[in-house]
Amino acid sequence: MARQVLLYNGRTQQLERQITRFKDIAYSGCYRIDGRLVVAGGETGVVQLFDTGSRNVLRQFKGHQRPVHVARFSPDKLHVLSGGDDATVRPLAIAGSIRSIVPRRSWSWCEARWY
Repeated sequence: MARQVLLYNGRTQQLERQITRFKDIAYSGCYRIDGRLVVAGGETGVVQLFDTGSRNVLRQFKGHQRPVHVARFSPDKLHVLSGGDDATVRPLAIAGSIRSIVPRRSWSWCEARWY
């Protein structure tokens, strides 16, 4: 566990960049399919969106109450789906607002897919 996301070249498997803008543990760093953005969750419950070139934080999505272990881009490249220990799955619009889906108490697991 670390306070950084390591970005590797997919062809050479070599480390290219590090994003170290986390106050606590970073989870689930994921490239957007075009390679321009990276999204990652964290121990603080904040989902962060980064520019891969500059490594600057472009957006911070605050809404999870507990750590966020999963953050992935949608195929349309305009949304992120995040899942946290607070039992919520949040579809996040990169250019918009947050809404959440709170699972029923009887759910023991959740599978999310983009269609």
